[in-house]
Amino acid sequence: MSEDRVSQGENRLERMEEILLTTVSMTQQSREDIVTLTQAIKTNTGNINRLSERLNQFVTQAELDRELLRSEIRGVRTEITRIVEYLFGQQNP
Repeated sequence: MSEDRVSQGENRLERMEEILLTTVSMTQQSREDIVTLTQAIKTNTGNINRLSERLNQFVTQAELDRELLRSEIRGVRTEITRIVEYLFGQQNP
């Protein structure tokens, strides 16, 4: 019976070693995955920051363009009013 207990103890020890080796392997893979994810996050963060800056530039340019169009439309309206007044003799003093 003592041999059975020794054998069982050895089997348990071998199983524990297998579990430990598997755990070490999984831990190493997890570390490598974390490094890869960290690099991907840094890359994505940089890309997002560049896109955000570019979007801000587009928004700023769109606002400038909109104001320019408003100004041009006011100018065109003024000219149309002058033409209509000239054509119909409704000039204001």
